[in-house]
Amino acid sequence: PIDPIQGTFVFQDVITDVFDRGTGKGAVVKTRSDIHDQAGNLICTNLSSTLFQEGGGFGGPPMPKSAVVIPDRAPDLVIGDHIGPTQNLLYRLTGDTNLVHVDPDYARARGFDRVFMQGLCSFGFACRMAVGALIPGQPERMLRMSAQMRSILYMDTPIALSLWRMEEGLAYYRLSDTKTGAAILDRGLFQWR
Repeated sequence: PIDPIQGTFVFQDVITDVFDRGTGKGAVVKTRSDIHDQAGNLICTNLSSTLFQEGGGFGGPPMPKSAVVIPDRAPDLVIGDHIGPTQNLLYRLTGDTNLVHVDPDYARARGFDRVFMQGLCSFGFACRMAVGALIPGQPERMLRMSAQMRSILYMDTPIALSLWRMEEGLAYYRLSDTKTGAAILDRGLFQWR
């Protein structure tokens, strides 16, 4: 649990791996951030992977495959939600200043049809939906969550989170655009205690 009134966090961010996706396909940089409170207690650890489209083709190791395989059966739970028409602007208040999410001309100049949702906001929606379905009202029970980004999520879009219970305290998931059926996040893992 985190004190809801006050506090300062100390982030220690370290690059742990760099993977080569090939020329024109980018590079993936994996990082580990240990987050401590003011007293030095470890609050959580964030492991992340960031795709840099400008990189790639430098001869580095390839990105390893995910061990998560979505079962070939109907999901145990499906939860629906809707991405609001201004969700990208609301998420920007967290400090994400990437113009590709708010400036249509900038997005087009980068090869996109229009502005789109921040990937971490899509991940946040999946997290909130999974907590609500699997451990309602008890987010502190969540141990870890991961997924692979598969496609862009646009504002004003209905979404569905499909969950497959794998064992006690472990579920796999997929977040999809219900209009197109496209997976936004896939090969997702949600673990709790």
